[in-house]
Amino acid sequence: MFKIVKELQAVATEELDRKQRQLARDIDEVLVARQIEYLEILAARAELRLFGLLNCLRFGRLGAALKINTEQQALLSRMQGREQQQLQVEAAKMEEQILDQWTAFLTREQQEDWKKMVGPKNDFYQPIPSLLLITPFGS
Repeated sequence: MFKIVKELQAVATEELDRKQRQLARDIDEVLVARQIEYLEILAARAELRLFGLLNCLRFGRLGAALKINTEQQALLSRMQGREQQQLQVEAAKMEEQILDQWTAFLTREQQEDWKKMVGPKNDFYQPIPSLLLITPFGS
């Protein structure tokens, strides 16, 4: 079964690549050079806003255009790891503040019910600030 899935993925990837190449040819035929340049700028900006600077430098068109080398990749990876840790700490603090704020609005009975449901300390929950911080392909 795994072999069939791999074959289907290979076919799908090949078809996607073919369609992307055809789209690029079609765009080149329709747009003038300045429009293509502007389209590249817009695509880079959209990628930055969607995936963030570190992901774009490591995996996106920004890193490819700047020719980021393996040493720089390793540095960026370490920076991204530190950033993720800091964001998780900040998110946990914010989550605790929000929890304290909204539980303050509960009646005493609701607060007791809440404690019965999740326990006195909500330590099982690890807030995740953004799924976009997760690096693609498990890198």
